[in-house]
Amino acid sequence: MAGSLDDFEENVITKPKAKSEVEPKKDSNKKGNNNRSIYFGSSNDCDVLLGCFMDEFFWRMMEVTVLVAIEGGKMSVERTQGADALSSMVPRTIGEPLLPFVRFDTHYQNANGDISGIDLKMELGYSLLGIHLRHTKFREPSPSDELDLSYFHALYRMSLGNHVGFNVGYGRAILKGNYKTSGSSITFPLLFHWSKRLGIEGSYTASNINDNWLTDTEISLLVTETFGSLSLGYRSIRGSSNKIQGPFIGGAVHW
Repeated sequence: MAGSLDDFEENVITKPKAKSEVEPKKDSNKKGNNNRSIYFGSSNDCDVLLGCFMDEFFWRMMEVTVLVAIEGGKMSVERTQGADALSSMVPRTIGEPLLPFVRFDTHYQNANGDISGIDLKMELGYSLLGIHLRHTKFREPSPSDELDLSYFHALYRMSLGNHVGFNVGYGRAILKGNYKTSGSSITFPLLFHWSKRLGIEGSYTASNINDNWLTDTEISLLVTETFGSLSLGYRSIRGSSNKIQGPFIGGAVHW
């Protein structure tokens, strides 16, 4: 009898079925489809104007995104290598969780049903560049089953001031249970430590495996001391119709 982990794996690795029928295109020239706009001569005029607006909006957003990424990278360099006298950036303190040279996290998750998970994470980096490794082993007692989910991401690490970190990563996701499959993956970790003792961290990861999207979202509250943190959070991993989710507790060491 298949358990919840088997169902989740099958949901992720099974390619979606191709659509057997394609809706016929509507003939805009047929009588009754010649819609008029109050402000423009026809609906086609509205479509052209909307398309121009969306193109302009897209490129403006891309321009802002690139500028933020460049400035965030510069701030990471200033925090790790030192800033000039006019900069508002405070040099990073050895042992704080933002921009770690080395960070290791471990969590225990009590997920839905009888599923439990042991999660191990490691981040290595310097200044604005880093790598992120993650491995989670899920277990189900009845029927006895295991499922491994692993990630590898190369990170671009941005500092948005002295208390906020935002990373962008690209790499691979590997799912191993009855079968072993992998696919491309992107991740967006966000870290907000408003004081030396308290912080909130979250991440959103999306992976494409066999043309199916697997999303991994988590948020946690951290109580931090120099070189170490305790965390309490919630993690949700979703396939197209199945999910593994629940609270977790753990800790981290960072240097």
